[in-house]
Amino acid sequence: MNLNTSNDAGKKDKLSIIIPAYNEEDIIVKTLEAVEKTFSGIIDYEIVVVDDGSKDRTWGEAYSYAKNNPKVKLISKKGNGGKGNALKLGFLNSTGSLILFMDADLELHPNQFF
Repeated sequence: MNLNTSNDAGKKDKLSIIIPAYNEEDIIVKTLEAVEKTFSGIIDYEIVVVDDGSKDRTWGEAYSYAKNNPKVKLISKKGNGGKGNALKLGFLNSTGSLILFMDADLELHPNQFF
């Protein structure tokens, strides 16, 4: 499947995948790998992970993964503001013309979007 689309200016669209995360240390890397495997080569994309004040190692796990991957952008919040707040923060820090919100727990796997 090819999702490469162009906007009115003729530029290729970019997909921003926004993932709010709270205490997801056990699955965040698996989630990031699944997103990359699914969208790589299909569309230009970025992954915006918003750590919503996790008390575990979610930030550390995501940081270790992101430091070697320029497509992953991390945002850390000091306190837990809730999913809606994390989604809004991710949206405000995204650069894509297309937006996808996705939970960190892989309840809905990225390949299910096709």
